[in-house]
Amino acid sequence: MVKVNLGGCASFVKDEDYKKYVGKALEAFDVLESESGAGNDFLGWKHLPSQTPESLIADCEAVRDCWKAKGVNLVVVIGIGGSYLGARCAIEALSHNFAKQLGGAKEAPEVVFAGNNLSEEYLAELMDLVAERNVATVVISKSGTTTEPAVAFRIVKEHIEKTYTDASERIVAITDAHKGPSRPSPHRKATRHLSFRTTWEAGSPSSLRSDFCRSCWRDSMCAR
Repeated sequence: MVKVNLGGCASFVKDEDYKKYVGKALEAFDVLESESGAGNDFLGWKHLPSQTPESLIADCEAVRDCWKAKGVNLVVVIGIGGSYLGARCAIEALSHNFAKQLGGAKEAPEVVFAGNNLSEEYLAELMDLVAERNVATVVISKSGTTTEPAVAFRIVKEHIEKTYTDASERIVAITDAHKGPSRPSPHRKATRHLSFRTTWEAGSPSSLRSDFCRSCWRDSMCAR
């Protein structure tokens, strides 16, 4: 069992203040557990990965196999904030620090990031790399309206559509399950659409809903 000794804080935090804030912390914890507070539709992470459906894993593996068959060797992950750092942290945590130097990553596509800044120099240099590689992209945006990812996605999407006849096989959008500009709609001409949806109820109908949409739509969130 892990034990925490807070004796060293005694000179900084009065005992009555400590008890007061412990009470507040426990109240906040109860609100989180009951999913009754503001932002309760963003709590799907509470039950990951225990409630991740096998169907979602199978869908992700299908995308992986599809890209592998196409020889994709560069994946551009587009997002900002947690949509960027979540992917980056997971990749770095699960990867060997020196996989490239050891030659163990020769068959795995390189993952690079975009949409976390508005640097024109960064985007220009990214496209120098994209032009030399076999590319696919993952765009992550719950709202579909965040400026930085939208700008980067427009540029990368345009390259993919001009370069490949199978562009619809190379674009994955991770977005809101039910709404948002990044979702295809009947008013958009989709050449192909495959959605991967999972809902974590966890005792509340308003838990986080995630949607993985693989598509190529002519009038996307970044359409001119």
